[in-house]
Amino acid sequence: MRYATEVITWDDNSFHPLDNALADEDSAHLEETYYISPLQDGTYAHLSRFRGDMAVARDILSDTDAVLDLEGPTEQDGLAYLHT
Repeated sequence: MRYATEVITWDDNSFHPLDNALADEDSAHLEETYYISPLQDGTYAHLSRFRGDMAVARDILSDTDAVLDLEGPTEQDGLAYLHT
């Protein structure tokens, strides 16, 4: 079986916008993104694992222009669906 690793960068070669939003927060982290699916309207659906205080992560991500919607845990660690 063969595997490939793909690196996705944004136009300005920065980290993912969700990583940037949580970069200065010690109590909540984007641990891993499992899936990114482009949608027909030019936006994306993400399945990502978060670690830490999800209430803090939700507050920060809700104030981020890149995040249109977020569904997932309300208190601690877990998977979340994001629409960006």
